[in-house]
Amino acid sequence: MASGGLECTGFAVELKLDCPHVNLLSEVASLHIDVRKPCESCGNIGENWVCLICSVVMCSRYVKSHMVDHNAQSGHMLVLSFSDLSVWCYVCDSCKSAFALPTMI
Repeated sequence: MASGGLECTGFAVELKLDCPHVNLLSEVASLHIDVRKPCESCGNIGENWVCLICSVVMCSRYVKSHMVDHNAQSGHMLVLSFSDLSVWCYVCDSCKSAFALPTMI
């Protein structure tokens, strides 16, 4: 199982810069991200992620795993952490810096 919603800091996680799924973001309208927005399933205001495909905000696997559930149900593979602006790709099972993504984000 992919470990999306995983914080990319705190232990050795290699940032992957060649994720082919990042190209999907060019098809997505610019996102207006409010990092104060709670998880849409449980209301958590702590460790949340935003789906870069549909803009839904869900909590991490360390809270109630709602973003992991969102990926399993929707197939949306790219999510952005509100905590450190890292991006997780569920397909590549890897973390990347948001600064390596297209300038639309």
